[in-house]
Amino acid sequence: MTLGDFEAARRYAGALRETEQHYRADALMAAVLFTAGGYDEAERFFEALSESEDLWRRGGGVNLYARFLAERGSYDEASRLLRHGIDERGHAAADTLVALAALETFAGEREASRRAVLQALEIQNGVFQLVAAGVELTRAGTEPGLAFTVAAEGTVTP
Repeated sequence: MTLGDFEAARRYAGALRETEQHYRADALMAAVLFTAGGYDEAERFFEALSESEDLWRRGGGVNLYARFLAERGSYDEASRLLRHGIDERGHAAADTLVALAALETFAGEREASRRAVLQALEIQNGVFQLVAAGVELTRAGTEPGLAFTVAAEGTVTP
């Protein structure tokens, strides 16, 4: 898909479906359709991904759908989607909060971004969350070296 071979990406999605990897196939098709300009159809895939019964997949689907909405200029809707049901996602909420932090940073809400990052780290502070938190804190205006220290320690100093 990166090389613009959408037909090859569609075939690969079909192969994923044959091996019962429907979620991955749907995520790929959503990205393919979005990239190709098929926004309405892409949105249906993104929405379906966000409604997965699997907790982790639903969290990932919500994050993807929110990014899609933000790319389309619907920042408020993306924020509402990320915030909705976050308490029900368990550890998957950490990734959603990092996605919310990115959206808040983009909207210029740096303090809200910092709060979302710290909340994510309270839920889960694995390597992925620490790196993502450091990146988002840097984007929100924290000195780069300090951002990763802050992420690791869980405190924010503007």
